[in-house]
Amino acid sequence: VDIFFSALGSYDFPTVREALSRHLQDPDGGRFAPKPADLIRQIQSGKAQDGRPGRDEAWAIAQLAADESRTVVLSDEIIGALEIARPLLEARDKVAARLAFVEAYDRLVSEKRAAAEPLAWHVSLGTDKHGRIQAIEQAKSLGRLPAQTADLMIADQRETPISADGLA
Repeated sequence: VDIFFSALGSYDFPTVREALSRHLQDPDGGRFAPKPADLIRQIQSGKAQDGRPGRDEAWAIAQLAADESRTVVLSDEIIGALEIARPLLEARDKVAARLAFVEAYDRLVSEKRAAAEPLAWHVSLGTDKHGRIQAIEQAKSLGRLPAQTADLMIADQRETPISADGLA
């Protein structure tokens, strides 16, 4: 019993209780009594469901940000990892840049999760005005931007027709 609980000692009781509940509801793993590794797996998978993209998706989003004409919605972790990989991208070494990005991204995500910091998304407006609305609508549909915020941003991006007075 001591070994069991010492393996889970780095987690608070509500987190362990939630993991135990998820384990018991798991159709496959829940058939057996939980071992500490089962509960730790549940805790880690629960953290992975906080809305942060995986490393490969984050890299793909970061690649979009390289094109200044594109509007991109980035998380704090993607921005931080991209800053670390930027010198390698500028040197046109995409393989090394991806490796540096992924390592930095994983570290930043782990730090944010350990500190229980919520996920924050930021819009980087590109020069292509027509692509802005589409990118903001996509971020809204993915739940990366609150609907009200996205709607206000979209309204700001819509071009207003020139009035008759303006044409004069």
